[in-house]
Amino acid sequence: METNLVNGNILIKKNGQYFIEQHNLLIHNHRIVEFDTSRTVTHTIDMRGKLIICSFFNIHCHLGESIFGNIDGDDWTLEKYLDYTKDYNDSRSKSEQQAEWNKSAKYTIEANIKNGISGFCAARSGEISEQYGINNMAGYPLMKSEKLKTFTEAGLNGFLLYNKKFKSETCNVGVFFHSLYANDRETLEVATQCISKGAEFISIHISEDAKTRQREDMMYGKEAVYVLDELGLVNEKTILVHCGYTSNNALKVVSERRATIAICPISNIFLNTKMPNVYDLEQMNIKWCLGTDGLGTGRSFSLIEQAKMLKKYYGSIADIKILQSITEIPASIYNRKHYSGIIEEGRLSEFVVIEEQRTNVDTVLKDLFEGNLNWKMMRI
Repeated sequence: METNLVNGNILIKKNGQYFIEQHNLLIHNHRIVEFDTSRTVTHTIDMRGKLIICSFFNIHCHLGESIFGNIDGDDWTLEKYLDYTKDYNDSRSKSEQQAEWNKSAKYTIEANIKNGISGFCAARSGEISEQYGINNMAGYPLMKSEKLKTFTEAGLNGFLLYNKKFKSETCNVGVFFHSLYANDRETLEVATQCISKGAEFISIHISEDAKTRQREDMMYGKEAVYVLDELGLVNEKTILVHCGYTSNNALKVVSERRATIAICPISNIFLNTKMPNVYDLEQMNIKWCLGTDGLGTGRSFSLIEQAKMLKKYYGSIADIKILQSITEIPASIYNRKHYSGIIEEGRLSEFVVIEEQRTNVDTVLKDLFEGNLNWKMMRI
C-alpha cells in the first residue's frame, strides 16, 4: 500500500547545505518513492505541525550488556567492569548465559528503535536484526575469551559461514575484533584474512583507558594504531572505538587512512576515562561518530543523551557535525543504498518526527541535542 505523508516540514540536504522545507513524501514498500507526487493516493497521514528528520544509526553498541544496566556507583573503571561481567558470566551455565544474552539482545534492539535508531553495529547481531527488520552491521567476534571461544577457534571458516548466512541488502557483515590486548598476533592474522575474504568492516576497541594503552604498548611494542596499520587494517572500513589515549601522531595515521573513530561519551565518563578531543579530530579531518556502547556503561541507548554528554565537554562543536555523526557518516560505512542518513528518494522510510513545525535548522538541532524537543520514531 502506498502512503502519502502530507503537510510536514522536512530536514533535507541540497548541494551540501541543510534546509527545512515543506514537502509531501510518497511511501511504498518501506521506501521514499517520490517527493510531492501529483498522483491521487488513498492513504495519507497529515504531518502538519511536525518536523521530519532522518532516523539515526548507532555505530557502536553491545547486545549482551543490558543485563548490567542496573549497576551503579562512581568508582567504575574499565578493568573493574570487565572483571565484574566476567565473574557474572562465569557463574552461569552456558545455557543460562545464552538465555540472558537473548533477553538482553531483544531489549537492546527495542530500546534502539524506541530512541530513533534504524540501524546499528554490534557483534553477533545478524540473526536478531533479521527478526526485527532493522538495518545492521553484524560483527563476527574475535576475542581470546571463553565466552567467544567457538567463534575465535572457527577463525576464517567461521567468518565465511557467518557472512554467507547473514550478508544481505540490509546486513553488512564484518569483524568485531574486541581489542589488541584481548587478542594476539594469531587472531590479528585471522582478522586480516577475513578482510581479504569479504568482511565489510572491522571494529576494534583501542586505547580506551591508560591501562589498556599500556597493555597494548607492552604486548606489541608500539601503539595500537601502528600495529593495525602495519597489517593494512587501518582504512575506510575501520572503526576505532574510544581512542581516548591515542597519541596525536597515531591520529595522523587515522586521518591519512580515512578511518573512523567511534565515541561513546557517557561510557567514557562512567568508567572514569576520557573521550578523544573532538576539536582535534575536526582539525585533523578525522571522521567520527557517536555510539552508545553497552547499557552497562553507556547507561542509555539514546544518541541524543550521548550528544548532550559530548556537548558538556565540547560545547563549541557544531550541531550539524553531531547530526552527521549519527546519520551520514555511519551510513557511509554501512554502505547500503536504502540508508544514506538523508531524506531523499529511494531511501528508507524511517524517521525521527519532532512534534513541532520548526523552520530554522540551527535552532532545531541545538534544541534537539540539548534534549529540549519531544519526538518519536516513525517506521512506515
